[in-house]
Amino acid sequence: MANSDNYRYVKGVGKSDRLGDVLSVDFSPVKVCSFDCIYCGLGRTTDKTLQRRAFYPVEEVFDEIRDWVSHNSPPDYVLLTGSGEPTLYTELGRLVRLVKSGFPGVKSYIYSNGSLLYYEDVRKDISAFDLIMINLNTDDEDTFQRICRPHHDTGLDRVIDGIKQLRKEYTGPLWMDVILVKGVNTQVSALENLMDTIADIAPERCIFRLPRSAAGKESQWVRVEIPESLKRKWRNLPFEVVYDS
Repeated sequence: MANSDNYRYVKGVGKSDRLGDVLSVDFSPVKVCSFDCIYCGLGRTTDKTLQRRAFYPVEEVFDEIRDWVSHNSPPDYVLLTGSGEPTLYTELGRLVRLVKSGFPGVKSYIYSNGSLLYYEDVRKDISAFDLIMINLNTDDEDTFQRICRPHHDTGLDRVIDGIKQLRKEYTGPLWMDVILVKGVNTQVSALENLMDTIADIAPERCIFRLPRSAAGKESQWVRVEIPESLKRKWRNLPFEVVYDS
């Protein structure tokens, strides 16, 4: 069995209750991102940008994935991610197509903040994935600025419009991920308004959770409980709502 410590891009396999064995592949430098989220376990963004770049040769990244798979049992999913926003990688579409053609039995998965989805080429790249998860924490511009601290050219309306356009074009499963920051986006009215926006997007699943701390660090985030009244109301939605501890 190959050790992920021997690789630059392959970060190893994690167990997911929903997806099985997930192999994480990181192809962007720390910390190049379009956001500077207050809860990010990787720390402050050092290069806040909307400019897509070819951070590393796509052949190098794929060769590592292929080598890892040749020495291990194939994962259920390959998560193509980054130490920042993965859609900033210009070779993203090519990389996911290499993974899908190289390992037909393995599905592909991406987690994105949605900030570049108003670009047609980004939507084309991301639509090649078998599963897309998009983070959206609020439908309020001031709260968005407070939590995500985005690039100065990024507004919430543009982000939401990009997600909705992706939903029109993408035929695979789309999951929404909501990160709860107590006292910032956890008021009942804020949650109700956000869920109205998510319902307009029409994903297959919406997940509410706390921020994840960096490995080896104790979480600083206070546990948040969604009111039972909202949970009962949301049971009637045409998609699954999940509450992660």
